[in-house]
Amino acid sequence: MAERDFPRVLVLCDEPINTISGGGVTMGNLFRGWPPDRLGQIWAHHRFEIDESVCPNYLRLGEHKMPGESWVPDALRRQRELVRKLRPLLRPGIRLDYERVLQWAREFAPDVIYSQATPYPMYTWQLPRRLARDLNVPLVNHIMDDWPAAMRYEWPPLYRQVMLPVLQRQLRLLFDAGVCNLAICEQMAEAFAARYGKDFLPFHNMLDLTQWSAPKEDYTLARDVFQVVYLGALSEDNQVHSLRDIALAIGALVQRGVKIQLTVYTGDIYLGHYQQYLAGISGVTHGGSVPRQRLCTTLAAADLLALPVNFDARSLAMIQYSMPTKAPEYMASGTPVLVYAPAHVPAAAYAREEAWGQVVAEKDSEKLERALVHLMESEHIRAALGRRGRELALRNHDALVIREQFREVIRNAAARQSSGQ
Repeated sequence: MAERDFPRVLVLCDEPINTISGGGVTMGNLFRGWPPDRLGQIWAHHRFEIDESVCPNYLRLGEHKMPGESWVPDALRRQRELVRKLRPLLRPGIRLDYERVLQWAREFAPDVIYSQATPYPMYTWQLPRRLARDLNVPLVNHIMDDWPAAMRYEWPPLYRQVMLPVLQRQLRLLFDAGVCNLAICEQMAEAFAARYGKDFLPFHNMLDLTQWSAPKEDYTLARDVFQVVYLGALSEDNQVHSLRDIALAIGALVQRGVKIQLTVYTGDIYLGHYQQYLAGISGVTHGGSVPRQRLCTTLAAADLLALPVNFDARSLAMIQYSMPTKAPEYMASGTPVLVYAPAHVPAAAYAREEAWGQVVAEKDSEKLERALVHLMESEHIRAALGRRGRELALRNHDALVIREQFREVIRNAAARQSSGQ
């Protein structure tokens, strides 16, 4: 493919392309294979190391740390509700050295800006369209969570009354400025199109199938202990509360003599949440982090994979239209999946409609325990779920196909600018 088929893209996001966070992994997979000298990034937070194999060119804007991080005393950090109330009021990332950003962007000379607006820093609400205007280049927006809806829970009442109208105005201007707007899945694309009156195209995480070429094929239980695995982040606003429910159900089974174990693979950044929510529960162990080149073998070695989504209203405001980045990876491993999530969220709907996961759609410990025992005892169901997931991953989540579709979107955006449209 000729270099002209890869426009110069400036990526704007709160975090860099990385191999840990959902957004970072998805961005990396979308842009992997792009000539590195034709990608540049501007980002603020530094929780995760940048994946320089995809994009080595970047401008970092600053830390913008939030309450609850290492600089906050332990006594205050433990007051989580207080931290939640203070978070939007302290260092929201309003100030920006725009001339520095504009100069760096001009030197990079992008053909297109690809942007993910995020709640913090707040300047991401207007920076993409401002840069697009001053550089005279097209803008492509990508939304991955419904964080605008979640702000009603994040912001205190008086602050919320002032900031919600500001946020909605800025987002309408941002999406209006985009020559193309993207969402993380079809449900989000439909919801945001109805809310903002603009079309959204769905683009989710994808798989380099050469790295997922050794899936689970034997569904007999080779060990005395039934191995359940969770792999990924431990976020209070996403999945950790439901993962705790699964852990407690497994702990109850262990107490009754059932041979079952949950191994949680997660990075060091989430060790605090592991200790708070999961440590000490019978049958639960911490497996550390897993290099991406070992994801397939780690997932395929399990007997069952856990895919939890929180049930509380605050979490659902954020993730009601989100598809977990790990879902295609779980499916490609060939290992059956237990989806514990409200019935309407994308992961549960996808698993139920396409029969690649056993869904428990109610916050109910007894139903969780029954589902776990049922899957332990039925090799036939485990095999059917695992093979169906693998089949769908090959069909729907092939990076070779999705990357070309994404590149076509970016090329079309650049072509609209060059033609003066």
